[in-house]
Amino acid sequence: MLVLAGDVGGTNTRLALFQGSSLIFKWTCSSRQYGEFYEALAAFIKDAPIDSLAGLAACIAVAGVIEDSKVARGTNIPWVIRCDRIREETGIRHCTIINDFEAAAWGVTVLDKGSCVQIGGSSPDPAGIKAVLGAGTGLGEALAVPGRDGSFIIVSTEGGHCGFAPESPQEIELLSWLMQRFGHVSVEHLLSGQGLVNIHTFLSGNPCSSIPDGPDHDRMAPEITSKALAGTDELCIKTVEIFCRIYGSEAGNLALKSLPSGGVYVAGGIAPAILPFLEKGEFRAAFEEKGCMKKVLVKIPLLVVQEPDLGLIGAAVRAGMASHILP
Repeated sequence: MLVLAGDVGGTNTRLALFQGSSLIFKWTCSSRQYGEFYEALAAFIKDAPIDSLAGLAACIAVAGVIEDSKVARGTNIPWVIRCDRIREETGIRHCTIINDFEAAAWGVTVLDKGSCVQIGGSSPDPAGIKAVLGAGTGLGEALAVPGRDGSFIIVSTEGGHCGFAPESPQEIELLSWLMQRFGHVSVEHLLSGQGLVNIHTFLSGNPCSSIPDGPDHDRMAPEITSKALAGTDELCIKTVEIFCRIYGSEAGNLALKSLPSGGVYVAGGIAPAILPFLEKGEFRAAFEEKGCMKKVLVKIPLLVVQEPDLGLIGAAVRAGMASHILP
C-alpha cells in the first residue's frame, strides 16, 4: 500500500511517498520557508505524482514534543502539527505523529549493513538492543528494543536535553562559559549545529554575547566543518576535534544506560559530514573511557549511519504498520 512519510526538522522538511520499501517520490523544503506545516504539505501535494492522498496512511516524524501521537510542537521551529487537521485537509485515513528520533530508530531496524560505517567494537548482535543518537539542528536519542517475535519496540527519549557532563579541564571551562549564557547547559548545546558554533566561539575567546543565534549559526556550522575538513583553519579543526570527543562521550553514556549489543548508531546530519574526524580515534576513545566500564564498552559497536533519508524510511515503516490495519 502507498503511504505518506514525513520528516520535519528545524532546518529542513522532507515529505515522501513509499510503496512498500520503495521510495516513489521525495520533496524537500527549508522549514523556514513556510509559516506552518500545512502550507508545506499543500506544496508537496501540488508537486506529487498522484491526484489525492485520500485513503492513505501517513506518519509524520517531528523534531519536537509529541502529545499522544496526535499533536507535535516543534522544538527548533514554531510549528504545531495536528493529525486531525492533516486528515481534514487531505482525506488521509490514518495519521500518526512521532518524534524524529523514534523515526530514526525505526529506520535503523531496516538498514542494510552497507548503509553504515562501523568504528570499532564487535559485530552487531541482530537480537540486541540498538541505541540511536544524532546531532543536527538538535540532538536526538532513542532505543530500538527487540520483541519476542522479531519485531521492535521503540523507546523515545529527550536525552539530548540532559545536562552536559565535562570530562576534561578544558570542557569544565567550556561548561562554565556556556552557563553564563544559557544557565542550564544541555548536551544539545554542544552536540548540534549551534553546538559547533558555541565551541568555536569559546575557543576564539569572544564574549558570550557574540554567539550567533538562528540563521547565523545555521550558516556558520557548515563553514566550520568545511574548513576543518580542508585543513585550512586550525581553530575550526580544534572545534571539530572537541565536538567529536564530546560526541563519543555522550554515545558512551547512552551505551551504558542501554547496553546495546546491537550497536550504537550515530545518525543526524553532522556525523556523515565529519566522518574522517570520527574515524581518527578520539571519538571511539571517548566512547570507551568510562573507568571500570571500559571493558564493557570496548565490545559495543559504533556505527555511523550514511543513509540521508533515515527519518523518512523510519516514518514509512511506521506508516506501513498502520496501513496493514486499515479496512
